[in-house]
Amino acid sequence: MGVNIRYIVPVVCGIVFGFCLEKGRVFEPYTIRYQMVFHRFIMLKMFLGAVFSGLFCLWLLRALPWTRNRLLAAHQSYLSSFGNKGFFAVVCGTFMLGAGMTLCGACPGTVLAQIGAGTPNAIFTYLGGLCGALFYGLFEPVIRSIFDRKTPVDRSKMNFSTLLGIPSLLVTVIMAAMLGTLLYQLEKYFPWHSELLVHNSSYTSLLRMRAWPPVLVGLVIGTLQIPLVLGVSKTMGSSSSYCTIAAIPLCTKEIQGHFTYLSRKRCGIENWWQVVYVFSAMAGAYLSSYLSGSYGSTKGVSNDIALAGGFLIIFGARVASGCTSGHGLSGVALLVPLSLIGVAAMFGGAIVTAHFLNDWNQLSNLSSAF
Repeated sequence: MGVNIRYIVPVVCGIVFGFCLEKGRVFEPYTIRYQMVFHRFIMLKMFLGAVFSGLFCLWLLRALPWTRNRLLAAHQSYLSSFGNKGFFAVVCGTFMLGAGMTLCGACPGTVLAQIGAGTPNAIFTYLGGLCGALFYGLFEPVIRSIFDRKTPVDRSKMNFSTLLGIPSLLVTVIMAAMLGTLLYQLEKYFPWHSELLVHNSSYTSLLRMRAWPPVLVGLVIGTLQIPLVLGVSKTMGSSSSYCTIAAIPLCTKEIQGHFTYLSRKRCGIENWWQVVYVFSAMAGAYLSSYLSGSYGSTKGVSNDIALAGGFLIIFGARVASGCTSGHGLSGVALLVPLSLIGVAAMFGGAIVTAHFLNDWNQLSNLSSAF
């Protein structure tokens, strides 16, 4: 495909992604924090819904002969991002990511949506993320020496279908059945409309509604895997965009020599598509909040907590070679065992941090003022 199409696809997908995040209310720090103490389940419903639809979308692309090569290229690109990292790196990195997610009330993909929707201090979360990317880029050789495996990673075993010796469709159906059952039970006992901080107004149009069902939003987000794979041969992800932005000032060979990792992220459509995608998500979130009249109505975390949390979500994501979207939505849908382990560690870090904040009476310490 031409370069123009490869940029247009991330723009459209990013707008839809940001619009859905805002409509699903999953961008709200309150939603994320209280998910981790099991008082709200909006985030989990959206997340599981996106994995559910992503599983079938990626399987379909793998099954159809005219899209298989695109999917295989995207799959190989995803696996190559691990380098020689294994279990230790993924668990440590995603645990840090989860801790930061609870602190700032955001994950790498939702930060730009928060900015677009006018969430207070979200810009500090983004700046913290850029600092995390710079720190990782400067010390990447040291970090890799700590986390890299001593023996090469066998990528042929990085798939549930291969490990279990059963067809990918059967694995997909089993995982989807488990997710569907869990979603049904969550919605049965915790109806989505009962978890909203502000309910929808009566007699309003679909686009002007403040909130949509999180499962529906998740299902839509999961289908974005199809145009991204076909358009740019990539699956969903967000954290690498911070590295690309952080690499912009590296304009001389001497400076680039100190940031070899970031220098590789500086140029090319393979890097910049994700920047286009996440900034388009900011526009989508703004559009959604403008239509519903909810712009700037969400409370945010304090500046210092936003900076610290932003640093952790990106530094952790780089250590783990993937973020909430990368490991959670793409890796699991690609049937990668390490990604499923990473998701468990991410929620583990988030839950532990949330309970610490709750014990210190800081969980609800959110501000409505810029």
